[in-house]
Amino acid sequence: MIEAVAFFVLKKFRKLETAYYRKRMHMGKEVRFRHPLMVQFPENIHIGNRVSINRNCTFLAHTEITVGDNTLIGPNVTIITVNHDYRCEGLAAHTTHSLLPVHIGENVWIGANSVILPGVTIGTNAVIAAGSVVTKDISEGVIAGGNPARFIKNRFE
Repeated sequence: MIEAVAFFVLKKFRKLETAYYRKRMHMGKEVRFRHPLMVQFPENIHIGNRVSINRNCTFLAHTEITVGDNTLIGPNVTIITVNHDYRCEGLAAHTTHSLLPVHIGENVWIGANSVILPGVTIGTNAVIAAGSVVTKDISEGVIAGGNPARFIKNRFE
């Protein structure tokens, strides 16, 4: 009985959470995301049509994050737009921050456990392999992976 009540409460909470994100984020049609989803500053997120965001994703949107149409984001993906300035002396929590937007093109596939760092643009039709750390721009139509993510091959060859 307790499990049934807990499941019911969790389901209601997730519906409220979904409504909250849909109201605050700029979303296209047929956007699906699985819970839990952790978002800071949802008003800075622009998601295109037919986008799928899997469970345990984190969006730290201190500035703009854009996700193009028909994009798939795997589980445990983190997208970050803020970083501490490592050149400052003192405690990291008290340093200045740099804010750089992240832009993800259309028809992109981001594999599980990947991290997208501030200032990155991922081109249309790109694939990011699971577990990648994307520190620099990824060109259109390529498969990239690793830490840091590097060109592996062209997607359609």
